[in-house]
Amino acid sequence: MKPGYPAAFAVTAIILAGYMLLGHLRKETVDSNLSAVAKAYNQWKVDYKMNIHSAENDFRFKVFSQNLEIINKHNSKPNVTYTLGLNKFAHLTSTEFASLHFGLIKPENRISTQRNFTGKVCDKAPLTIPDEIDWEAQGKVSKVKNQGSCGSCYATAALDSMESVLAMTTGVVNELSVQQLVDCSESYGNDGCCGGLPDYSFQYIVDHGIVLESDYPYKGEVGTCNVPANGTKFIISGYRDVTKNSPDALKAAVAKNPVAVGLEAAKTFQFYTGGIITGDDCGTDLDHTSAIVGYGTQNSTAFWKVKNPWGTDWGDKGYVYIENRPGDGPGTCGINQLASYPTDYC
Repeated sequence: MKPGYPAAFAVTAIILAGYMLLGHLRKETVDSNLSAVAKAYNQWKVDYKMNIHSAENDFRFKVFSQNLEIINKHNSKPNVTYTLGLNKFAHLTSTEFASLHFGLIKPENRISTQRNFTGKVCDKAPLTIPDEIDWEAQGKVSKVKNQGSCGSCYATAALDSMESVLAMTTGVVNELSVQQLVDCSESYGNDGCCGGLPDYSFQYIVDHGIVLESDYPYKGEVGTCNVPANGTKFIISGYRDVTKNSPDALKAAVAKNPVAVGLEAAKTFQFYTGGIITGDDCGTDLDHTSAIVGYGTQNSTAFWKVKNPWGTDWGDKGYVYIENRPGDGPGTCGINQLASYPTDYC
């Protein structure tokens, strides 16, 4: 036996023992982390009354764990301007989420300049554009809608804008029928629960009018068009598109009334809980529609206040705040690319 071998053997034994102990500690840490995630998952199911079938529970837990990691990674970044959190969508993959809760059909040949399609032009640009405005705070915005798993955001955005325009005219905030647009506007380019465009919805309303939500309630699925003959009907004279890629034109439009807009929601909206979405996190590939109901500035960051149709238990009580990025261009989340609003009778 060579001199020094027993000492080397002893050192090796100590190292092996250390690795074994480290491995045990790592296993305990992993087990502890899994246990914490499992506890969070079980509590989440209770909080959101999720009755997940046992056959898919393992898969949903895996998706939940991955989503929780995304949330924690984002929130731990320095200088974040908005937060993510566990919500009713925490068990869905991004693909599932998009297929269930988006609904924008991109127009192929949309004219980018302002125009009025039907009737007399009766809305005039304000003489002055205020530094900030909040139509919700002024009582001119209807309650937050919930499109459910039907891709009807094109209809909710159009009606969010129209309800506010009517409120400014009549002094009453009415809830209009999203279901009528889902069921009846296919010939105008919309596709029921598979998506559509606010412009198509406005043109349908110009031609046919829209009844109250109470006359034609929302079901969240496509049905046969059956507008009640005795329903209270509202008609607009036309609609306008806001000049594409111009935040100044969009601000001038929102100063008049809430505006339906296209957005890219896929990358940031699923777990949004508050704050102002800034930078390039969103992207500009439009997939969703919402309504801008105001704008302002916080900590030197200009923002849009956006009403989103996923219920008050999403985001900031149903709202999301998006940076109003200076300079012409698509804007944060592509918000400057596809905006329009209805015009009322003179």
